[in-house]
Amino acid sequence: MPIVKSISIHESPERLISYILNPEKNEQMKLTTGLNCHADKDAAYEEFKEIYDYFANKNFYRRELSEEKKTGILMFHYIQSFKPDECTPELAHKIGVEWARKVFGEDRAVLVSTHDDRKHIHNHFAVSIYDNKGVRWHDNKTTLKRCREVSDKLAIKYGLSVIEKKKYKPDQRYGDWIKRQLSQSWKVRLAEEIDRLIMDSGVNSVDDLTDRLREQGYEVRQRKYISIRPPKGKHFIRSFRLGDGYSLEVLTYRIKTKGAVMSEKELFGYEGIQYKYALCLREIQLMMYRQANNSKVTYRELARSADLLCFMVNKHIRSEEQFKALVDEADEKFRDSESRQKDFERRCEFEEKLIADSGRFLELWNKERTPDEIEEMSRYRVLIDYELYKDGEVDKHREKLTSIRSELETVSTETERLKEERKTTADCYRYYLEQMSGEFGSILERKQKEQTERERLQAEERIRLQASEREREYKNTADRDQAR
Repeated sequence: MPIVKSISIHESPERLISYILNPEKNEQMKLTTGLNCHADKDAAYEEFKEIYDYFANKNFYRRELSEEKKTGILMFHYIQSFKPDECTPELAHKIGVEWARKVFGEDRAVLVSTHDDRKHIHNHFAVSIYDNKGVRWHDNKTTLKRCREVSDKLAIKYGLSVIEKKKYKPDQRYGDWIKRQLSQSWKVRLAEEIDRLIMDSGVNSVDDLTDRLREQGYEVRQRKYISIRPPKGKHFIRSFRLGDGYSLEVLTYRIKTKGAVMSEKELFGYEGIQYKYALCLREIQLMMYRQANNSKVTYRELARSADLLCFMVNKHIRSEEQFKALVDEADEKFRDSESRQKDFERRCEFEEKLIADSGRFLELWNKERTPDEIEEMSRYRVLIDYELYKDGEVDKHREKLTSIRSELETVSTETERLKEERKTTADCYRYYLEQMSGEFGSILERKQKEQTERERLQAEERIRLQASEREREYKNTADRDQAR
């Protein structure tokens, strides 16, 4: 049951390599393999450094605390953990090397080391950010998903267990679905009543919908969910239990769109992948609103797809490369802000410690000290270096602490915003890839075939018309010659 996780290394790559190649964790370095690099600490560091310096045009070194700007990603650290007592260190290492080759290819420097110092055997991978051709590796949700898929396939190949995917949990209970198919449930009548009211011209919001339901004799409660009890009914039911299309969020979307389908004219306002995505979205709208039975897309997915198209337009995304670059950029901005936040937190803790120790330090400084107090005074050496024995120095550090706390609050707010922005961007990209590899991809393939067929028929029609025109001209010429 291998578990794969990744960590981006922004500083101290030498420390990571030293940890991975620690002989106390790896049976004296018996289970270590270097792919396109040596399995020696110093040699491996120099090789990773040489590749990074050449392609990044930056220095491969640990950032000093005095530097304000954070270093970018220097390398990646992947960890592959196995279920306790499920495999031997030798098998784990074999799987790790095979996994690294399949995931990172044959041109990238990867250091593989198997640690067996814990109950669960685990592989560590130090991965060069650039391969030998200068191609950069991007660590994001998409690549991590592929890493885990490859790991699972290898686990199955070698007879190990894998983590089962979370089972799908439907909105509607199966018994209710059966009754609905047989039209035997009061919930069917309620859903049909909601469907009818949504299309009414007087219903323009969820509040309008609930008011109309009350007029029909239903009792309605609206808080986090909409709960409805039919006339003479015993129990309330939350609207989302009626099936797809009845949650508060989706009801809002359905009322807003009123079954509207994007026009063909609107499609020409989009560019690149926006146009392809909008073309697929329009087909899904046609399927949903015209009651076609061959669509597996839900109302919730329809609403999410519309939001995704708006996101692509607002972010000016016209290609998959731009989309992926936007995901990487959002990740870099978040990590940069997070690093700044941690730096402010360290500085804040340092100033708090100085101020907290200053009371006892000044008490000892301003008296004749006993031998024990002289030994105690040695622990406050840093306060002497900062000259806190001078008048007004402690107050200066209090003012500095206030300033740092203010900056920390600002940076923390920005980090939280960038974290949410990174999540939104990554979720949109992942959802786009899922759709284009699923139903949207099938629709696009079908539309392209239809376009090819149309072009073929148009070409045949042009040829037929041209032949007909030539025949008509030939006949006219023959008639004129005969008339002479």
